[in-house]
Amino acid sequence: MKRPSQSQVRDALAVAGPTRVAIAPNVPTFAESGFPEYETFFYMGLSAPSSMPSAIVNKIAADVAVAMKTEDMLKTLTNVGFQPVTETPAQLAAFLVTDRANAAKRIEAAGLKME
Repeated sequence: MKRPSQSQVRDALAVAGPTRVAIAPNVPTFAESGFPEYETFFYMGLSAPSSMPSAIVNKIAADVAVAMKTEDMLKTLTNVGFQPVTETPAQLAAFLVTDRANAAKRIEAAGLKME
């Protein structure tokens, strides 16, 4: 991943997440800029067939959590503006339910319809 240039970071108006990011500590969040209702996340997660045994799912999740906390991984991700978070499979599932409900509200508020 390529680190954003200093001019790209300097020209940023706000950060869309809940907290400032390490590569642009002087760039405020949208909430700090007077838009508390504007918050969005970029997230990545692993998925598997629902038939996968929970012991295997939990083992993979634990191994990924360890890898995500290594110095190299943290440096790589924070250098491009990510804020790594590791969650259990149940925590990710709960987040996805909430995120989808929030997205549906935003779509409805914008007057958009699926066709």
